[in-house]
Amino acid sequence: MTIREAVSVLSNAKNIFIAWRGGIVEINPNDSLMMSAFGGYKVKEICNSWEKDSFEIHVDAVPVRETISGSPGRRRRHERKEHKAK
Repeated sequence: MTIREAVSVLSNAKNIFIAWRGGIVEINPNDSLMMSAFGGYKVKEICNSWEKDSFEIHVDAVPVRETISGSPGRRRRHERKEHKAK
């Protein structure tokens, strides 16, 4: 599950925080820049926070982004390798 998916499940939450390596940041699900930055990270666990209807989304120890097979960047790297081989 990614943070983007977790946030959609927690749509009625008062506050949503992202936590990793002892740090914690409040996330605004309506902020497209914030969701673009954090949305693809993999979730380790979701816990209740200290306030009612507040949640902490814990990211894997080292933030890991989802991978999309066949992404343009991956194709370009593959094409460069083929070009060098010729």
